[in-house]
Amino acid sequence: MKKILIAGLQHAHIKTLYDKINSTPDCEIVGVYDELYDENFGIKVTHRNFREMLDNCEADILAVGDAYGKRGQIIIGGLKKGLHIIADKPLCTSLAELDEIEKLAKEKKAVIGCMLDLRENTNIYGAKKYIGEGLLGKVKSLQFSGQHPLNYGVRPMWYFEKDMHGGTINDIAIHALDICEFMLDCEIDRFNFAESWNTFAEVPHFQDGSRVAFTMANGCRCMGEVSYFAPDVSGFSTPFYWRFTIWGEKGVIEFNYNDDGITFAVSKEPGLKKLAGYANEWTDLSSFLAEISGEMPPLNTAHILKISRKCLELQKQSFK
Repeated sequence: MKKILIAGLQHAHIKTLYDKINSTPDCEIVGVYDELYDENFGIKVTHRNFREMLDNCEADILAVGDAYGKRGQIIIGGLKKGLHIIADKPLCTSLAELDEIEKLAKEKKAVIGCMLDLRENTNIYGAKKYIGEGLLGKVKSLQFSGQHPLNYGVRPMWYFEKDMHGGTINDIAIHALDICEFMLDCEIDRFNFAESWNTFAEVPHFQDGSRVAFTMANGCRCMGEVSYFAPDVSGFSTPFYWRFTIWGEKGVIEFNYNDDGITFAVSKEPGLKKLAGYANEWTDLSSFLAEISGEMPPLNTAHILKISRKCLELQKQSFK
């Protein structure tokens, strides 16, 4: 039985992880810390002091869902106690914190998991499968957008505090970087461009717009925008949430997160075709637990640390 502590109920993503844990055999939540809440998302808090929870609860795993700017130190504290870590993204907001996390994970032989759950979308996994089968030939260009609603006044207000959010690239683009490497089965080779700016956010220092461009090791150019520009009323169910267009030698595929399948056009063949998505056998939690058991799933500690570093480096570049 894996005993799990939860640190922080400051983002709704922790409820998704909480539900996954509760539906997984041989996993038991034995403590929940939050500084502000007695209960949030239907999750009852057992401790108001993080150090007290660590010292008094016997556990194997720490699940982290606190404010972004607090996560790094929480993860470091858990690693020093010898716990495996699974966290909402981002893991932390600075390269210095990531350096310490990486060092401790190696010393303690700890597994790091992260909620990079776009991999579980059937269209994304379907696109990976079709690209791997050679449907597009060599992939030459990939465009993405990840428009989110800002929901000012609805989102927790720590988002808009100085040094607490850590940047829109680190918050949102980490999904895009991960998915580009995942779908193309290829690593990012170099960064070409990154910028962040304030457009709509009522808090001037909050940079709600971000664009990035990078080149994969196979030569494919990737470019995208991850911003908080979606109308607040639209939520996450529109075609503008996550959209991908991938161009190859033989044709193009396009889909968004909420589409029922993938659109495909091939050279010298008229019309558009529809392709089905595919379910990914791995989830962020099952990958994490498998690695603890000695397996090496596609989403693993080495990749999570590497993609987190790339994202933080891009974020730093965008602030110049």
